[in-house]
Amino acid sequence: MQMLKAGFVLLAKNVEPFLDGTPFKIPLTTVSGNTSAIKDLLEQTCHRLDAVNTALMEVKSDDAKERIHKFIKFLLRETDGLDGMLQRRTWEKIIQSNHDIETIVDTFNRIDQCLKDFQIDVIMSIERNTEDMREQLNLLRMDSWPHSRHAKYGADIDSTLLTREACTPNTRVSILAHIKHWVEDLSLDCPPVFWLTGHAGSGKSTIAFSISQHYDLNSDLLAANFFCSGQFEDTRSRKYIIPSIVHQLARHSSSFRRALLTIDHFESPDEANKQMKALLVEPWKECMRRRQFPVPPLLVVIDALDEIEHGGGCIFLRDLLQVIDRGHLSGLRFLVTSRPDPAIVTLCATLEPKAVCRLQAVDMADVGEDITTFLHAKLPALRDEPALGKLARRSNGLFIYAATAVRYSNPRPKMTKSEQLDLVQKLLSPSAPSNSRNAFLIDELYKQILWAAFCNLEDAHFSTRLGILHSILSDKISAPLHDISLINKTTQETVELVVNELHAVLYIKDDLICWYHTSFPDFIFDSQRSKFTVALPGNPGRSHLVDMSCSELVQLDFTSKKLTLLLKEPMEEYDEGEASDVSSLHSISQPPVFRV
Repeated sequence: MQMLKAGFVLLAKNVEPFLDGTPFKIPLTTVSGNTSAIKDLLEQTCHRLDAVNTALMEVKSDDAKERIHKFIKFLLRETDGLDGMLQRRTWEKIIQSNHDIETIVDTFNRIDQCLKDFQIDVIMSIERNTEDMREQLNLLRMDSWPHSRHAKYGADIDSTLLTREACTPNTRVSILAHIKHWVEDLSLDCPPVFWLTGHAGSGKSTIAFSISQHYDLNSDLLAANFFCSGQFEDTRSRKYIIPSIVHQLARHSSSFRRALLTIDHFESPDEANKQMKALLVEPWKECMRRRQFPVPPLLVVIDALDEIEHGGGCIFLRDLLQVIDRGHLSGLRFLVTSRPDPAIVTLCATLEPKAVCRLQAVDMADVGEDITTFLHAKLPALRDEPALGKLARRSNGLFIYAATAVRYSNPRPKMTKSEQLDLVQKLLSPSAPSNSRNAFLIDELYKQILWAAFCNLEDAHFSTRLGILHSILSDKISAPLHDISLINKTTQETVELVVNELHAVLYIKDDLICWYHTSFPDFIFDSQRSKFTVALPGNPGRSHLVDMSCSELVQLDFTSKKLTLLLKEPMEEYDEGEASDVSSLHSISQPPVFRV
């Protein structure tokens, strides 16, 4: 009986913090004898108390207080009855009464069962807490994967450098409806892959953004999304796609997360060739095997696969289509967008026609109406001006043309209607530079924007500014202002001036220089596209041939000087009076070509 008393004393100490100061009674204060049956029960109860006390010292969960309150309330009720019995009669008299013995046996049976149940409950709580801790540790390991912080459709919301947005209201209505019908189709024969394709600037990413946003905000169907871009390392490398998708999918679906943690292939994220099977296919199959009721297919959006470097987008799509053909990703739907890259076109040739949308095949009248709606929304002051209708027709189905024209015509937050109209009319000027009847429409716009920024400059200034532009685009990723100024032996003020003059195609955010659309660096790096003629002022019969292109040699020269800069000790920002500080760095600008 003394062991039992000691057990209750220890229990009282362990549970005191949970009882808000309420004293816990210690029963059976006087003991002088027992019977065999009672002795056995007392021994069992003592063992249970020891186990419970051990478990109590390990419990740290928030829900422990409620569990202990319930347990102690029961013990108080049972032991109060025993205390009352002892206060009325001595122990010797109690054990001579069969009725009292039965009461004691029943009481201790109940206490023993309660202790047993409580012990099991506490142990299970510890197990759950341990499992939760293990899951949290694995989620931390997952966070260390090479997943992209720039690739999610809403990345620009987190003060990053991407400028994605949804379709303007009342535009792309039929295309969006087509894709939504596919996403929500529950029929067994619905194709698991939908391919949206179109030329550069046709609006693929904007449509993909709208779909991602719609199913993210209005349902639980969006499981993951990855928007590829050549502008950042983590959006242009294939090794980031699967870890990023799996990371999002694991946070979206607890059943997939548990399957992923069970499979435990956490060593695979850095090996691109193993990622598809180890991180996605095997955990998803395990997830589906455990699933006991059907759920609607989850959506994964992958935009601009053609922008993955070294053909990695094509390799990813090939691997994805292969595992889908084998039925390994049943329950997932993939919306994929890309330019009509020949290798991707070949891969998608087997897709069902109802799961393919070619933007270049959309009726031009519908696209024209959408672009007009877009221009009205972005330049409302010019809504009734004929020039805006001409600009819509000039866009000829290219949303990037209209979007770039809007940025060119609206360079600052506050502008008068006449100022905006003047800039639009300049874009519509018949004297726009041109060197080919078959030139790309967007090329013509880029030529106009470049010439507006570079015309009437002295040769030396022209060369300096062109070198800055080439440096920015040669960086492949967002170019730091500081680096560009050092490499070109100029001030940050000059670099900012160049970017401001080219505000329709470049912008600065967080001291990094970015471009709005990959079609602009594509244009500059193509020497056949970025050479154009301009008429001499006052002499329309004579013209300049201007070369704005950036050759591979210039790009390599920039890379070499950027590496030199990174290897050097930190240098002070360049000042015009301290040119000697950067005398080892040489300008990489390519002089413009003028031919009369």
